[in-house]
Parts: sequence; C-alpha cells; structure tokens
Amino acid sequence: QQQQQGAGKSSTTTSTADAKPKAAATDAAAAAPAKKETRQAEESKIVQTKTHKFVFAPEGAHVAVREVASDWQGAVFGTTAREDFTGMHVWAAGLIASRWFLEHASLFDGKSVLELGAGCGLPGLAVYRYTKAQKVLLTDFFKHTVDNLKHNVDLNLQLEGSAENSRELAVAQVDWKTAATFPQPAHSFDVVLGCDLVYDAKLVPALVSVIKHALHPDGTMLYVFGDSRDGATDFIDAMGKAGFKCDMTSPAPDEYKRNPLLDGDDAELRLHFNELEDNTFSLATFKIDKAQEKRRAEIEAVVRQHNEAKAASAAAAVATAPGNNENETVKSS
Repeated sequence: QQQQQGAGKSSTTTSTADAKPKAAATDAAAAAPAKKETRQAEESKIVQTKTHKFVFAPEGAHVAVREVASDWQGAVFGTTAREDFTGMHVWAAGLIASRWFLEHASLFDGKSVLELGAGCGLPGLAVYRYTKAQKVLLTDFFKHTVDNLKHNVDLNLQLEGSAENSRELAVAQVDWKTAATFPQPAHSFDVVLGCDLVYDAKLVPALVSVIKHALHPDGTMLYVFGDSRDGATDFIDAMGKAGFKCDMTSPAPDEYKRNPLLDGDDAELRLHFNELEDNTFSLATFKIDKAQEKRRAEIEAVVRQHNEAKAASAAAAVATAPGNNENETVKSS
C-alpha cells in the first residue's frame, strides 16, 4: 500500500514525546475493522501526480515520466487486470532496464518494439528517446495506467527533437488473458520488453502466451526482475518449456544503479526508489531455441502423419465393411 501511495510522498520526524500517543492510536486503528472499498477500482480518482526527469545518456537528452496516486483504499495488486494498480508508479526495475537496454542500443535499430506491462512506460520511452527503434508500442490494461501512459507519450513527443514523423510511439490496452486484445498482426515485434511483470505465479501462463503471440521467430525478449519477486523463477521455467533459450546476468552491474535523475538529487532518488539499493536485479534475454523448435516440428510432423494414416485406415475399413460396398447387389425376396 505504501508504494501505491508513493507519488509525492514526504518524510516526517516524530519526537520522543509523541511516541506513546502515536503508538496507542496505531493500536486502536489496528483493532478497528479495515475500511472496505465499495467502488470498482476504475472508479477511483487521481489525487496526486509526480513527474520525474531521467537522463541516461551523456549528451543530456532526458525522459519525462509522470506517476500518479489515487484515493483507492483496496488491494494494490488486485485479482484481475482491471484492478491492478501497480502500473501507476515508476518502479526501480525500470531504471535498471533503461540502462541495460540503452547499453545495447544497436539491438533496436530499425526495429519494432513492444513493452508489456509498461506501467508509466519508462523503459519503452527511453528506448524511443535514445535508440533508432522504428516503432515502440507501450501496453498495459488498467484504465488509470493506460491514461497515464498516453500522457507520458505526449509529454515525450513534445520534448525537443523527439517528435519525428518517421517513427511511431503509441499506446495500446492489452489484457494478457484475453487474446482478442493482443497486438496484431501476430509475430510482428522484433523486441519485447518487460520489467518485474510477475508477482504471482498464476500470471505466468498468460504472460508466456502473449509473448509467443507477439514475438517474431527471430526476435528477442528482454526481461528485468528483482530477485525478491514471486513468480520470477516460474516465468523463466515456463519460457524454457515454451521453447525459449535464456541467457541470464545476475546480479545486474552496480553501475546500473547510479542516479539517473536529471537534477542528480540523491535524497529524491532514495525517497522514491529506495528499492534500487535494497534489491538485487537480474537481466534475462530470451530467444526461441531453433534446435528445440526443429525437434518439436519434426515430432509434430510424425504425429500428424501417424494420425492421418490412422484416419485413412479407419476410413478404408468402413468403406470395405459389409453393406458399404456400392457394387454390392441387394437381392429382393
């Protein structure tokens, strides 16, 4: 809940004299029944915003990203895409990812790039601002998150030198569990990006499904995750079973944690992104295992031929069965 209310948060100092009354108040609050939200998550109101300016390249160009906080008092993670508030805030993994992606900027030259679970969109926006990617599509689902993504796209297109008609920067609403929302056409993205996408193992099958749909057979999936995230290992295992090879770098280089704020304010960095120092991050690169894919195709071909032969044999048996011969003469009594 603290992270959900993170935009614009401030620190306070409590005196020793205040400690006991505050503790008593806290005990009373804990004893009282928790307030229950009666609204739908999408009916919540945005009550606070905070815009960060990040710089990831020595020439000084920057990425502007707004995060938002709402008056929602229910669960932050929710149980469906329509209730997932996590994308309303910039997470530390996005800072790590932006450094990593830009270190391999040539990978994006002329490419079509998709970011899944983009949240505020920092990594995808950094790719757009600092590389020669031809197309960057930022996706999420929760209404407030998608609206904020659109705001951040407009914000960065307005930055000097970023509004280029020859390249595309767009937003789409994608629910991993609903194939009808998947980006089209299938297999059209050269690079798929993701940061801390899995916090529950139950999300893994849906995530793998949308990646398989979107990624070109020769494409690359780049994924950054904090090692404390639940479901991260499940995701890597599931990608392997789905035919992907994984190259892992863990932990991420310490230099990826250096302060990327345009004003270099270390106190501001610790205030909003304390997880950056407190967590260990890993970098994973996924590509389709062509050898495994070939073996799978060969096995599928053998199974298909077997089934076709079996079906043909069954059809022949039916055709030659008594009473099914067209040339058989039926005698009348």
